[in-house]
Amino acid sequence: MGDCGTYLDADQYSFKVFSNSEPFHQFLQKYQNYLNDKYEYFDQLAGELERSFIVEQEHEEDFQKKMKFCKALSAAIERRCPKWVFNVVPTGSSVTGLAAKGCDLDITIHIPQAGKFFPSNEDYDRKRVSRNILKIVQYIINEDEYMRTLIRFERDFKMHYIDASIPLLRVFTKDGFECDIAVVAGEFLSSMHNTFLLRHFSNLDERFPILCFVVKKWATGNGVKNPKDGGFNSYALVLLVVHFLQCGTFPPILPNLALVYQGAKFFALSDKDFPSTLDFGAPLPRDLPETTKNKTNVAVLFLQFLHYYSIFDFRINYISIRTARVEKRSKDRKNTNKAVYIEDPLDEHNPGRTVRSEAEIREKFRKTLELFDSASSKFPTACNIYN
Repeated sequence: MGDCGTYLDADQYSFKVFSNSEPFHQFLQKYQNYLNDKYEYFDQLAGELERSFIVEQEHEEDFQKKMKFCKALSAAIERRCPKWVFNVVPTGSSVTGLAAKGCDLDITIHIPQAGKFFPSNEDYDRKRVSRNILKIVQYIINEDEYMRTLIRFERDFKMHYIDASIPLLRVFTKDGFECDIAVVAGEFLSSMHNTFLLRHFSNLDERFPILCFVVKKWATGNGVKNPKDGGFNSYALVLLVVHFLQCGTFPPILPNLALVYQGAKFFALSDKDFPSTLDFGAPLPRDLPETTKNKTNVAVLFLQFLHYYSIFDFRINYISIRTARVEKRSKDRKNTNKAVYIEDPLDEHNPGRTVRSEAEIREKFRKTLELFDSASSKFPTACNIYN
């Protein structure tokens, strides 16, 4: 590991990231000659990966249908519950710029006053509050004449409640997308602030959304993205990409935006320190500091990504997105019972909690690395990587 207590150079200082240098040096020792010999093939592969992203990314028409649904839901709730003070907030990949065709829509109903209506004690049960509000929302959707024109009601697509750690109301629309509705009853809406952060990453460097797409498509085809059976969920994979582009490649490609713009009240720093409003159309408060440009194409970055996590030892280390560095797990006793610990940018939950065996996951990374074997006469295509 690099020295996690000090910035190693001016680029890292400007971007407020702490590089994990050892895996990168190992990567160069192993692959530098191969990269030189195959640079034309990597350029071709980068073009393939970029085209697959363009073909499969969500169309503007589908995005607008989702936004129309959000507005319709908000209007329906307001008609039935005019005294509620709430917002219907679309979050997730459709808003961050990371959406592929057919992806779900995540909606959060943000209603900070909710605890006042369902008091149980001083620290009221937020899950119970969420469950009660979702039952009201389910009733509204069922009874509202306009909402009924948007929703499917066939047996296999029936709206239903999911009693998870975060309760959800799952709805299927006639426009063909699945929608998960959640409720946040506190002042801080982490999903909205995380969506805002990822959206700005997408706008900063076009390789970020492309690499996220490539990693998620590869992970789906190779059993790495499979949270129900011990793999990563989609959000955790995006955070792996963020960490890699901040700390695992040189010079760093993504900054730690919250720290670069600390004091501007633009990005949330934690669930206790956050701006009261967000403008998703606003530019960054000021230009980013000048740094050395990393011009590595997306194919080489994907190879670096595979190598980085094939040797990353989650048993002794964890990823801190908030501070943009690698930390020792011994420093933090939270989540010691989980195979993988990824510290969320804003709160204490662990997006990597679904992984059961980090050894099995690392082996799947190594398996794909074998496609880039210097002894092989065949160079992998995008299809080989995805399948």
